[in-house]
Parts: sequence; structure tokens; C-alpha cells
Amino acid sequence: MTSMQGHSAPSVLDEFIEPSLLYNSDISPQILSLIIRPYLKLTAPFRGNGIRPRAEIAWPYDRIEELDYHLSFDMKKMALLAESSLQRASALLQAYQGENEYSCLSRPSIEPSDQNLYVSDLQSMFVDILRDYAHGHKDQQDSLIYRWWNSESALLKRLAINTIAFSDWDANRKITWILEHDYLFDLDAHHEVYMVLKEAAPNMGENSKKNILEYLRNKLDSLKETYSDERTALYEQFDVLQWLLKHMNGGMGNWPEAQKWKNELARKYNFLPREHADFHIYSEGVCSVTTGITDEQFIDILENRPSVLEEKMFGNQDKTVKFDSLSINNQISEVVSHNPRVGFTLWELVNRHKESDAVQYSCSIIRGWGEASLDDEQILVLDLLKKLLPKMGQDEVSAVSFFLNRQIDGEKTTITAKTLQIMSDIALQIWERYSSTFSASKDQQWQNDPVTYSLNCWPGKLAYFWMGRIRWRYRQEADSWNGLDDLEKKMVRRFVDDEGDFSPLVWTALLTNINMLHSLDRENTESWLPDLMKKAGTKFIWNVMLPNPILNIRLIDIAFYESCLDEFKYLSHLDDYKKQSFLLQVFWIVTYAGLEDKRRAKLLSKVVTAGNGIYAPLFMDRIVWAFKFRLDSKSKNMVWDLWLHRFIEDRHAGKGRNWSEKERIAFAELIPLLDEHLKEGMRYLSDNFPRIMGRDFINLIMLKNIDDIPQECAEAFIEFYTCLFKQPDIPYVWRVEELLQNLIDKFGIGKVSPLVSLARQKRIISDTWSPSFKGGAA
Repeated sequence: MTSMQGHSAPSVLDEFIEPSLLYNSDISPQILSLIIRPYLKLTAPFRGNGIRPRAEIAWPYDRIEELDYHLSFDMKKMALLAESSLQRASALLQAYQGENEYSCLSRPSIEPSDQNLYVSDLQSMFVDILRDYAHGHKDQQDSLIYRWWNSESALLKRLAINTIAFSDWDANRKITWILEHDYLFDLDAHHEVYMVLKEAAPNMGENSKKNILEYLRNKLDSLKETYSDERTALYEQFDVLQWLLKHMNGGMGNWPEAQKWKNELARKYNFLPREHADFHIYSEGVCSVTTGITDEQFIDILENRPSVLEEKMFGNQDKTVKFDSLSINNQISEVVSHNPRVGFTLWELVNRHKESDAVQYSCSIIRGWGEASLDDEQILVLDLLKKLLPKMGQDEVSAVSFFLNRQIDGEKTTITAKTLQIMSDIALQIWERYSSTFSASKDQQWQNDPVTYSLNCWPGKLAYFWMGRIRWRYRQEADSWNGLDDLEKKMVRRFVDDEGDFSPLVWTALLTNINMLHSLDRENTESWLPDLMKKAGTKFIWNVMLPNPILNIRLIDIAFYESCLDEFKYLSHLDDYKKQSFLLQVFWIVTYAGLEDKRRAKLLSKVVTAGNGIYAPLFMDRIVWAFKFRLDSKSKNMVWDLWLHRFIEDRHAGKGRNWSEKERIAFAELIPLLDEHLKEGMRYLSDNFPRIMGRDFINLIMLKNIDDIPQECAEAFIEFYTCLFKQPDIPYVWRVEELLQNLIDKFGIGKVSPLVSLARQKRIISDTWSPSFKGGAA
């Protein structure tokens, strides 16, 4: 079976990957990115209806040991995985929050620092990988800076600034970049910006000093508006001045204007330098709200002075002595996860009470057991949960569902056939007793984020338990695997057929695991898939499966090809990131799904005609992305020969809809990536070259694959840049000289000389620039 991404896929996809296989060079970044996908973990307040849950990014594997650089692994592969993962995590969080991401709370410094929280989670590991990759690959730094800065990820933007700080750029260029991008006072990137200032300060030129002072003066009104306080705004000026002066070579005397201004501010307002000015907020001891006692003290009080702990948990008669509800529940789960036997003692204590707090404490104990290694206590815990079954409320149902899901997938506890049967009986009884009582949230946001909602509601967690059960059995019985057993078939069928508020949640679990289910039991999956597709509907299905659906060729053939065609009616309801992901999916399908020509043409026709043509330029952007970041030369040739040349020929002829300016701009970015087909591609554009400006223009100037252009395409390639430079009002772009030099090195000055003359005539390059010659290129 071949996946539509064009990789050879085993009968069961790599959803069974171990965390250690991150370092396995045989697994491509594309496959890893399909497996290691971020999701939102929501924490609801213990009290207060209508309060929006707090969201944080979570990953399939929560903790990773410190990266071992002695291991043999492909750093470029890891960097690709890290970049795409941070991009997706950011898009997910921003879609939920509806605002820009604020990344410095958990990661105040891109550099290693005692201020960084959660240094062992995957997100921090990805940051470390990208930082070290950028610092170690000086030849790629400019392109990394450009790409990361133009991403939508706050962490990637900060990585770009960190790369600038430690790059080979001269001091003036570093300062100019910060000022031109108006980023000197950005709160999220405060530490990275100050690192740029620190690295640049010793070698700043007079122009940079002048520009900084002018910037600070002009920025004062904006700072006053930001902080609603003149004194705070003035201190921001003081802070920058003292930081730069502190790190200059030769001391403060080298910049008397700044020294005088700083001294005046200090004298007039009694300003003093901050010890850790490079952090907007510096914590001497980074910690969250706690109960005020350590886990060890908690256990000691429970065992030796239980009445004291009981009073702290439930309050005294006057209700005046009591732990903070959130902090004590968090600590209970944490303590029990590391000391599961403590949970039994706590269970007895809290179940002597009937207050609502007792239910929350019980749920926290169950969640703690869910995260624990229960090899010695497993049966005792399961017996306790079975006794709880007849009288559970929704909070307890949610906690037990969480327990089942974490235990089956957490790989901390050794699951036996006996315990699997007990867990399955509990899961079945929960569904039969309580599924009809579940009431879905009315919050409209969940319509756009069904996966996060499914992962955080108990019907979804229960469905994911059954997916985990199937995976567990396959691991145990791979050599004698004979498909899903009767109980698994029964539950999957019930998830499809039973109707209620829970339906979208369990459908989500089935859809996100559809490739696994089909791989493990094709006959069973194809028996219920048509019903699921009909009930769930196209709009819901793609909203669930994007941005990274995992579909094999058979699934596309029998269900998802038609669903893909239908989805074009609903694309306007998706956010931009999911639109891009869907159109990239179309690219993979027309390329790797083995479609007949007629079906491929029908899908490509939808791209051109749907939405009055607004998706055609976006589709071309996705083709460019795939050619730039995913396809090697052999794959590019295959795509061109299979369908792309005919598609471009039809667009050039205006079939289906006129070839728009936006489409042609996107196609222009593809031309330098066509390798040996560049000459053909240029023929389609030379008679109607589009107006290319701004970021699109810069992308073409920053081209990195000139070495891949065949010599026989030199004339067409230079014609391409001639058309680009002939446009009116082309501004000076500092990278044009480097592009011209690269062209001369590749094709020789004789072929490139007319282009150099045109660039001088148009004032795109400096009149004083002259190329250097290597190895007889002249």
C-alpha cells in the first residue's frame, strides 16, 4: 500500500512510533510530522460557568530527555520537523485564542536560561534544535531568518531575531534590521532584541547610534499610549540606553549623546538600571501558584497528621482555613502520579465528605492514577473504579475516561490481557450508562476546532481509549493479527450509529485514526465508513482531518476523493491555515493517489473554478511550497510530466477561467524551482509577465537553488530575471548583488552582463558594485 505522500507505508502506519525514533534517520520528516502533531490541552476552571478554558500546546510525547548530540541523527531532518511542528502549534493556539501568540511566558529566552519553564517538553526541544541548527549553519542563516520572520509563529520569529544576534551580520546591519522592523520594544521578543543590541553594541557605527537616538525620540508617544504612563515610557528609553552603553567597547565615553540623555533621565526620575534588563520580567525563583508545601511535606502530613490536611482541604468550621482549589487539585494529581499508593489513603479521606470539593479531589486522584505507573496497584485501582461506576457524575465520568485513555496509551503501566478486559468492561459500561447524559458545549469556537474538543471531553477520551486498545492488541498480536475483535467492532459501530451530543466527538476519534483502522481491518472499516461519511458530512470531516490528514490510496479511492471535490463548497469557512493545508492535500492527491486522468482533471478543474477562482493562486502557492521544501529533482520531474505541464498549459490558455495576475505571480515563484523544465515554464510566462513586488519580489531575489539550474536553461533563467527587473519602480534590494554574483559564478559574466547592466540602469544595484570572478567564470 502506498500513502498519498508517496512514501512506502507498512500495513500499520507509524502511529506506533516510540519517542526514541525521533532520531531514526530512516523516518522522514514528513512521516514524523504526521505522527508528532500538537494539540490543545484545555484546563477548565474548577468554579465558574462560562469562563473560557485555558489552552496550552500539548504533544503526543510530553517529555523528552536532553538532546544528546553524540547520537547519530540527521540534523537537517530534525530541523525540518521542528520548524513545521512549531508552525502548526502556533496556528492551532492562535486559532483558539483569536489573537497573537504570546510565547515568552513559558520560554522567556531562546537561549538556555534558568528563566525557561518546561525545558524537557517537545516544544522546547524543537526551539533548541532550530537555534543550534541556525548557529551551526552560517551559510543558511539569511534564508532561515527570512523564512522564520515571515512565519506566523511567535517562537519562529524570536528564533529569527536570535539568529540575527549571533550571525555574521555586521553591527550596523543588525541594528538597522531591528529599527526597520519596529521591534525594539516588542514584549514577546524582549530578550532576543536585547541580545541583538548586546552583540551589536561594541561595533556600532555613528549612523546606527544616530538612528537609535532618533528612533527612541520618535517612539515616546507610542510608548506612552502602550503603557498609559509617561514615567514607564521614559524608563523604556532609559533601559535601552543603559543596556547599549553597558556593552559598548571603550565604555560610555564613546557615545556622549546617549550618556548625557541617560544621565538626565536618571537624575530627573531617579531611574536605576535593572540587574536583568534583558528580561522584561525576571523571576528569582520561577514557580506557579502552589499550596505552599512540597509534595514530600504533603505526604508527611497525610500520613502523620491527616486531620491537619483534611482541614486545609475542606476548611474549618468557619471555612477560613483552606487551600486554593486549583493548587491543591493540581498537587493531588502530581503526588498520586508519582506515589500511587498515597492515592488510596487520600481516597478514604476525601470520601468521608459529601461536599462538592470531595468530588473534585476524587477526580484529581483518578487523574493522578491515570498518569502513574500502576504495575503494583493496577487491579486495586480498577476494582475501586468499578465500584464507582453506578453513581458517577459527569466530572467523575470524565476523570475515569481520562484514566483509561492515559493508561492504555501512556505506556507507563504493563497492561495484561486480564487488566485490558477489566478496562474494556469499564469503558463499555460508561458508554452504556452515561453517553445519553452527555451535553455538548454550546460555545461556537468548537465548530472550528473539533479535534481539541474531542481530546478534552469524556466521550472523545473514551473513543480514543478504544483506539489505544486496538493499537495495544496489534503490538501484542502482530504476527497472528486477524483484524479487530468482536468487542472492538461493536464499539466502533456504536460510535458510528449511536446518536447524541457525543457523536461529533467520537466521529473525530474515528476520522483521526481512519488510516490505522483501515490498515488493521480493511473489511470492517469499509463496512461502516460510508455511513460515517454520510452522517458526519463533508464540512465536518475535513475540519477534523486538516491540517494533516493521513489517507492511503484505497481510502481516497472509495471515499475521500469525492469528499475532497465536495469540500470546495465549504472552503470559505476554513481559516487560512486549513485552506492552505487542504490545497496541499489536493496536490498530494493528484500526484500520488494513482488517479485516472479523468478524475485528476476533474479535481484540478475544481481548483480553478471553485469560489470564482480565488483558490487557484493559493493552490499554486502550495505547489511552490512542495517544490521548495519537499520534492527532490526526480520528484519534480515526475510531477511536471504527470500533470503539472498540462495544468500550466491549460491555465496559460485560460481554460476554465482566465489566468489571473495572482496565479501568474505564484507561478513565477515556481519557475526557478522547475530545474530542467525551467525553459518550458518560462515560455508560458514570457508573453504575459506579471507585476511582482514586495515579498514575492524578495523571495525571487533570495533564491538558493541556482546550482540546480542546468546550463541549457541559462538563457531562459536570465530572461526570467530580465523580465523581473524591467518592471517599473523596482526598489534597491541589498540581496540583488549576491544574486547576480551567483548567476555569474554559475553561467559566466558573458551571459549575465546584460542583466547586470539592466540592474544598474534601473538603480536596483549600486553603481559602484562590480562582480568577482572565480575559476574562469569570466
